[in-house]
Amino acid sequence: MRAAPVGYMCGVTIRAVVFDLDDTLFPEATYVASGFRAVGEALAREHRIEGFGERAAAVAAAGARGDVFDEALRRSGVAEDDLRGLVPWCVRRYREHLPDIALFPEAHEALENLRGKVKIGVLTDGWLVAQQGKVAALGLAARVDAVVYSDSFGREHWKPSEVPYRAVAEALGVAHDACVYVADNPAKDFITARALGWRTIQVARPGQTHPAVAPSEAHSAEVSALDLRAAMAVLAGWMG
Repeated sequence: MRAAPVGYMCGVTIRAVVFDLDDTLFPEATYVASGFRAVGEALAREHRIEGFGERAAAVAAAGARGDVFDEALRRSGVAEDDLRGLVPWCVRRYREHLPDIALFPEAHEALENLRGKVKIGVLTDGWLVAQQGKVAALGLAARVDAVVYSDSFGREHWKPSEVPYRAVAEALGVAHDACVYVADNPAKDFITARALGWRTIQVARPGQTHPAVAPSEAHSAEVSALDLRAAMAVLAGWMG
C-alpha cells in the first residue's frame, strides 16, 4: 500500500465516495466473456454461424484487442467480403446485450458499509448503452446516489475530461475537496480528480485489465491498495 504524497489536503471532511465501475466494482473480464457469449448465440440464431463465442475468447486471450470480432469471424468461416457488414452488427450486439455479471463480494460490503455515512456515486467511462447495461445488471442504481456516464457528454468528455467529475460532484451536492475517487486505471482515472482536489485510491488487483503502473506521478493515486476491502480500510482511516 503506497503512502500519500506530500501536498494532499488533510482535515477536510469526506462527504462523498465515487467509484469507477469496470475492474473496480466488478471484474471487467466477466463482461467481455458475457458479451462474446451473447454475440455467439445471436450469430448462431440469426446467421447460423456456430462457435463464435469460443473463438472470440481464444482470440482475445492471445492478445488481440481491436480486431477480435474480425478474426473470430474469419475463424468461423466468414468470407472477407462479408466482414464489413457483420463486424458492426457484432459490435452492436456486444454493446447492447444485458450482461451476466456480478459485483465483487467486497463491493457489496463497501456499498453497504458506506450507506448513510456518505453520498455514494459511480463515474464510468465507455459507450453509454454498454455502461447502462452493466449498471442495470448489477442493480447499482438502487444502491448509490448518482451514476454519471462520461459518454452522455460525448466521446470527447470521457475521462480524463473534467466534465464528468464536475457532473458527479454536482449531482451528489458535494464540494470537490470532500470527494474520494476509487478506481483502477491510473492512465486516466486520477489525474483530473487530483487536479480538482479530490482524494484518490487506486484498486490495483493482480490480473486486472489495465496496467496498474501510473504513466507519471501526476497520474498516480494518493494511495494504492490490492483490493476494494483494503481500499475501504484506507477510507475508514481518512474518515476517522
